[in-house]
This record gives sequence, structure tokens and C-alpha cells, in this order.
Amino acid sequence: AASAASAASAASGACLGPPVPPPLSQPIFVGLTSAVDHTPKPSGSAVGFKQRLHHPFETPFVSDPAELGASRYRVWLASQPLFHAWVASQLQGRTLVGGTEKKKRAKDAAHVRRLMQGW
Repeated sequence: AASAASAASAASGACLGPPVPPPLSQPIFVGLTSAVDHTPKPSGSAVGFKQRLHHPFETPFVSDPAELGASRYRVWLASQPLFHAWVASQLQGRTLVGGTEKKKRAKDAAHVRRLMQGW
């Protein structure tokens, strides 16, 4: 019965292991998600720090000037060793791209530049 339960668990995808990054030839989006208002809500959150990320490479520091927000993301990331290692494994050697929305373009460009400065 135990082996049947293990087989059922494996078949359902419960134990798939770490995610496999897409091939290096595919660019990966790291910018602010388009068509979303990224302005932090004043519901007790820290100033300039949004509470919801739409993907794991998006910066929560949306109220900061572009370069400062990008730098703060790297410091914030480094303070979380496991998450930092996972992000590095996903982005290392990849082509990183930001969005094209005029309002978010400078922040995305700074974020991409900062993320490309080595792991």
C-alpha cells in the first residue's frame, strides 16, 4: 500500500524536485508586470515597498528612483540566501528583459542592468 501511495504521489507531481530553468537561449522577463498598478497601498506596508510580486524577479521597491530601487532589490535579495541562490540559478547566463511600458521602462532598464552585474 505504501508503494502505491508513493506511486500516486509521484504521478500527481507532488515530488518533482527543483524547477528547471528554461533553456539559456530563451530570454527571461524580470521587469514590472504590465497593465498592473504597482503603487504600494498605504495599508501598513513600508513606504515604497509593494506587498505583492507578480513573478519572483520583480522588484518590490517601486517608489524609489530607478537605480536606487534596483540596488535595493539586490541587497534585499542577498539578505535571503536561499531565495538569492534560487534566483541566481534561474537568471545566470540568461538574457534578461524588461517591459516596454513608457511609465515603467526606466525602472525595468535599471533592474535588468543591476541583475546582470554578476552572481
